[in-house]
Amino acid sequence: MSAPQSNPVITDVFVEGARKGWSIATSSTLPNVVMAFIIIKALEITGALKGLGMIFAPDRVDDVTRTRWRFAYRAYETL
Repeated sequence: MSAPQSNPVITDVFVEGARKGWSIATSSTLPNVVMAFIIIKALEITGALKGLGMIFAPDRVDDVTRTRWRFAYRAYETL
């Protein structure tokens, strides 16, 4: 027969998990966050960020469309 296995101490399990989490944070997450910050800052300095914001901004809603939405909402409320 095999010897009975003892349960690991909770602090050892915590420390091992913390080491794995730190390793993941420093080797995977942190470089990506730093690179994203650098790209955003470079786009901001060159003015490209503002241009992209203008290109991909939602269209302005004109008064006719706003009025249509109001009538559609009122019709929906009466159902």
